[in-house]
Amino acid sequence: MTLRPALYASLAHQGQKRKYTNEPYFNHLLEVATILKEHDMDGNIVSAGFLHDILEDTEIESKELEFLFGKVICSYVLEVTDISKIDDGNREERKKIDCAHLAKASIGGKHIKLADLISNIKSITINDPQFSTIFLQEAFLLLDVLDDKFINKDLYSKAILAYHEGVRRIRGK
Repeated sequence: MTLRPALYASLAHQGQKRKYTNEPYFNHLLEVATILKEHDMDGNIVSAGFLHDILEDTEIESKELEFLFGKVICSYVLEVTDISKIDDGNREERKKIDCAHLAKASIGGKHIKLADLISNIKSITINDPQFSTIFLQEAFLLLDVLDDKFINKDLYSKAILAYHEGVRRIRGK
């Protein structure tokens, strides 16, 4: 089930590199999908994990995504896609808009965002200590929004642990 989304994401993100490491961007998508799979998420959530950045980082539109992968997977991707625009204000204001959008996400969408946070926290705190402070403040707000009585507690705990490791990393401890 997840082979098609993985191949599609690989082609859609072809040539894109991960900031800081210059590795193929697909590696981040694979890491997110792997985290979801390791926490026993269903195939639609794992598939959406591969596709979670496609609407933000490529020319692909949601109509195409829905046509190819169905409403469920497309809705997960839409739930985790930032909706703020540059004219919405400074970074802090835009992140508040995106956080409010994510607060309305389904449990599946929240699981995807947790896996994305786990991947991003590690990468950013290792490779960009200056930006890490801002990013970790945003991650803290997201973790509050992602806390839900139906959330996978192991996945949420892993995100909290990643956050605390990131804080220790940038403090040099």
